Amino acid sequence: MFDYPHYYYPQPIARQAMDELFATIAADEALHNAASEGKMFGVLVYEKDDEIGNIWAYSGLLGDRQDWEQFVPPIFDSTAPDGYFKQEEREISAINDRIRQGEGNTEALLAERKARSIALQRWLFEQYDIVNGRGEWRSLIDIFADATGKLPPSATGDCCAPRLLQYAFTHGMKPLCMAERWYGATPRMRMRRHGYYYPACNQKCGPLLAYMLQGVEVAPDPLSADEMGNICILYRDEWIVAISKPSGMLSVPGRSSRRSAIEIAQQMLNCEAPLLQVHRLDMATSGVLLYAFDKRTQAQLRRQFEDRRVQKTYIAAVEPPQPDSPSPLHDHNEGTIDLPIRPDIDDRPRQVVDYQHGSPATTEWRVLSRKPDRIILELHPLTGRTHQLRVHLAHPMGLNTPIIGDPLYGQMTTRLMLHAQSITFTHPITGQEMTIEEKCSF
Repeated sequence: MFDYPHYYYPQPIARQAMDELFATIAADEALHNAASEGKMFGVLVYEKDDEIGNIWAYSGLLGDRQDWEQFVPPIFDSTAPDGYFKQEEREISAINDRIRQGEGNTEALLAERKARSIALQRWLFEQYDIVNGRGEWRSLIDIFADATGKLPPSATGDCCAPRLLQYAFTHGMKPLCMAERWYGATPRMRMRRHGYYYPACNQKCGPLLAYMLQGVEVAPDPLSADEMGNICILYRDEWIVAISKPSGMLSVPGRSSRRSAIEIAQQMLNCEAPLLQVHRLDMATSGVLLYAFDKRTQAQLRRQFEDRRVQKTYIAAVEPPQPDSPSPLHDHNEGTIDLPIRPDIDDRPRQVVDYQHGSPATTEWRVLSRKPDRIILELHPLTGRTHQLRVHLAHPMGLNTPIIGDPLYGQMTTRLMLHAQSITFTHPITGQEMTIEEKCSF
């Protein structure tokens, strides 16, 4: 059964093929130089004529080239110097030069540039004819029109997975499994680390792979299964309830069919009126979660969160940083991280660090213990951005080491080693300061 492409742990045979690929890149000076700036590579293991083999791909361009003989070709190659794409790029570049130099009517030039860019993007997408596992062909534009009602995001079709599947389907190969792995430097904004495996992206590859894998037996999305583990009630009165949410459970209902913590808690408590959300934990994060029984209590608690009057303590286990990798953990046992964060519009739910458009985010950290295979940290987020702790710990300008088990910013294991251990707030009705805690051991 083929891996579910957006959430999976690469199979041993795919990891072996990837090790061969990485060894080939390291041994070839030209390949290594082209890849060392940072590039995603993919392998696909296939069966054909009762024999097992594998093919390789990279995302986008590799050193401004598409003609590397070791890799499958792109679905469509727009790099031909005399082709329509390059000609239009030169025309748009010339318009940009005229705008910068103040030549002509700026408003008219901007309108012309926009029209040319839209037309060029649409033309490019029309060149991508995509085949699926049933042997059916559709254009990239039609696939996204049916799935999202929109045009595909920029660079759709140029990632590893679509290239590998397109080549396999057009050469009589039965896909068995795949893996994608980062080689080289870490990008400034996105968290990619040399040698780490990553799943296929969602914004560009989600609708595309859903179409391409039709006709292929694919493992179910593990995040659409029913709830994992059980919740327990930590505190309850007539206004609020605090529960312990296990890793792998949604805080509130989402797009998947999995039941959320709030639905399970409501069933356990046999509530007449629905519980009301106060705050959230990432699905992969375990720990203390607070709900309200009425709207007045909900509003007052939310105001405390917004005014940063709620104190939250998390426990995380991180990988020890590499000796040659810069990290405050080498020389310090506590500190503060200030890195602005925003959503990665091309690959939700990932977040990126962006000093121009990101929202301010601050995290205080302290080392609790150091072990040969992990460092245990106490974390205090002073803001509440999505994935804040995960990004701050993994980013090169943060602690430069991901939380163990983080499939988005590190490497997948059995679970994300992040636990919301305690929450301190003022009871909205009694005025009493309360701390609700559930300890963990990583």
